[in-house]
Amino acid sequence: MRFGGADAHGRANIVAFNFLQQAGAFPRDSTTGKYRVNVAKFQVGMNALTEKMLMLQGNGDYDGVGAFQQEFGTISAELQRDLARLKTKGIQVDVVFSFASITATP
Repeated sequence: MRFGGADAHGRANIVAFNFLQQAGAFPRDSTTGKYRVNVAKFQVGMNALTEKMLMLQGNGDYDGVGAFQQEFGTISAELQRDLARLKTKGIQVDVVFSFASITATP
């Protein structure tokens, strides 16, 4: 996503980010500009995103895909600022996360 939406992979990542953020999977703190992961909502959001994408594909719903891309496929000004901030910090593009220390709370 940090490379933009010029190719299919970038657009898919933008769609996933926006969909999951709307689902509450990683809310952004408006004061600090930092994101945090809500594991429970992330799981629910991933299930909903997977279902949506499979239904669109399975039904061959070309118009539905277009509408879905239209709704979720753009980088907001806020996200663009956050991405620019990452670039100025020199943070690597390929960030590796360790989920070993993350535990889900019911």
